[in-house]
Amino acid sequence: MKSRTFVSISILVVAVLIVVGSCANEKPDYISKDYEIYGTWVNPDYGDGPMWHPKAVFNPNGITDYYPSITATKPTPSQGQFFITNKWSDSKGNILYTFIYHFCDEKVYILAKISNSGKTLEMAMSTDYPEEMGLESSQYFIYNRQ
Repeated sequence: MKSRTFVSISILVVAVLIVVGSCANEKPDYISKDYEIYGTWVNPDYGDGPMWHPKAVFNPNGITDYYPSITATKPTPSQGQFFITNKWSDSKGNILYTFIYHFCDEKVYILAKISNSGKTLEMAMSTDYPEEMGLESSQYFIYNRQ
């Protein structure tokens, strides 16, 4: 009788774990802390604003810190949170990423491309994953590695 109770409870626990696991959000696990996107990126042509900061730091913990100027050492109170969903390289050696980005209570999708030299970051942002850079349906950003 005790073994039947144990088996029944075990099955119930496993069923609950499966149901809870299937309700997980879309935040994927980080595969690597050595992604090329991590680091400091700058564009002196961008002024301070809700999406156009001249300095952005992508951290391995999934947080982006923004700075009001390239020389600033203290980030603005605004932060973004990103979840890398895919990474690949093209035939020219550029590294591409897709990620989900949360900023100011909004969720957007980004296609990012790091040049094969590792010095330039281009990003297309839209309400769905952009398929390429420069589409009219997406916003475009470009930064250089600092």
